[in-house]
Amino acid sequence: ANCSALPLGQSSSMRDGDLASSYAVKIVKTDKTTQASKDPRAYYHFLLALKAESESQFELAASHYGEVVKHDPTVEEMHETLAVLLLRSGQLDELLKVCQSSLEQFPNNPALNLILADVLAGRKDYYGAIKYYRKAAEADPDGSRAYLLMGTVYDALKQYDPAREMYEKVVLTEPSNPLGYHLLSQSQIRQGDLEAAQVSLGKAVSLRPNFIQAREHFAWVLMKLGITEQAIRELKLLIKLDPRNEKVRKYLEQLQNISSSAKAVPLDSQDVPEDLSRPVDIHMNIAAIFYEQADYLKALDEFQLALIGEDRKEPHMLMSRIYEILGRLDKAIDEFEILRKMD
Repeated sequence: ANCSALPLGQSSSMRDGDLASSYAVKIVKTDKTTQASKDPRAYYHFLLALKAESESQFELAASHYGEVVKHDPTVEEMHETLAVLLLRSGQLDELLKVCQSSLEQFPNNPALNLILADVLAGRKDYYGAIKYYRKAAEADPDGSRAYLLMGTVYDALKQYDPAREMYEKVVLTEPSNPLGYHLLSQSQIRQGDLEAAQVSLGKAVSLRPNFIQAREHFAWVLMKLGITEQAIRELKLLIKLDPRNEKVRKYLEQLQNISSSAKAVPLDSQDVPEDLSRPVDIHMNIAAIFYEQADYLKALDEFQLALIGEDRKEPHMLMSRIYEILGRLDKAIDEFEILRKMD
């Protein structure tokens, strides 16, 4: 009661949330009879943080969770939540400080290791990212995200053998992950293992039928293996999903000039899909899945990570839509203002 309501005559500092001189704080400081006694300011800020979260006020919620951690640094979950909210509100410099200090106390926390690794990877500190992805994987060997993201870092470093190893671990720990199969297939294509890539891509598109990029690669692999009729079916389906895709129309025209009994089209290294030579835009891929599933908060986190390396229009457009859905019209307008300045 002393934390939730202040008398009318109370000082302005107390009204601003400085409860150091309150009765509740003083009595806990002097009460040595129980280990259960904690600083009531932590609970006070926790309640305010929950209220701010319920209203999608992520910046304010992060501020209050910072106070919770300050007054009661022993609760591991509060450090995790603070890190997530700092990411969600785009406070990346503060996020790095919080993750590093929190990991000194909880070095085996998988969530904190993952978030720190994600930010370092976005800033192209690849070896630093691998260090923390490995720690996350050791702390949670059944989780697939650390392996997935570590694979993309190895791809960015052009270290394709360890990348393939990571993607194999992804599909082993999470067989229902379409991104894992898709990225595994890219490693297999680079190494010329088209039969294995055919299997991986078949699983990717069966798990996520509207996965356009995976279907493109699937059709290309089928074409190279000489499985012409199935390749044509995939390409016709792709044209329905993405009518303006000229690359798909080009593939279809090529195949329609080949009889279904023809031999496999020879593999030409110059003919490998162009996007295989570029690092995968992993956070945009993950964000798209969360967005389709209406898991908007997780999508927002991924969009923030996607913007670390490069400022682009698409994340801002989708973030503005998410803020509108969450009732944060002020933030939606901010995102549209960024778009207006970009174009």
